[in-house]
Amino acid sequence: MKNGQAGIEFIILIGFLIFAFAVFFLVINNNLSDKIERRVVLELIEIARTVRDEIALAKDSSDGYYREFFLPKTIYSGEYRIWINETIVFAETLDKEHIVSFPVQNVTGQPIIGKNTIKRVGGEVILNG
Repeated sequence: MKNGQAGIEFIILIGFLIFAFAVFFLVINNNLSDKIERRVVLELIEIARTVRDEIALAKDSSDGYYREFFLPKTIYSGEYRIWINETIVFAETLDKEHIVSFPVQNVTGQPIIGKNTIKRVGGEVILNG
């Protein structure tokens, strides 16, 4: 075998190894991105469900019901916002890439990030009021 041929074979081998590592890291990165996406959506779902369930619990309780609950300041991907529009609770990331919604019963007030209070007065559910 000549030195030139051995050098070319070595370069081809190194090129193949670099290509293989690049493909490997690309697959790992895509898998990790998918897991992060799922985690963000699951956290938004959990937050929106918490608000929905607290409203339903207050609606089913008797007058005088009072409870405090907390919504996390951030989620895995960073900050988010949450609001109620008529009878739907929405939770979305600030980049607006992810949004979830659930129907809720009639409520007065809006959820906030952090400490929330919910009560039932005169048959009406009041959130942070």
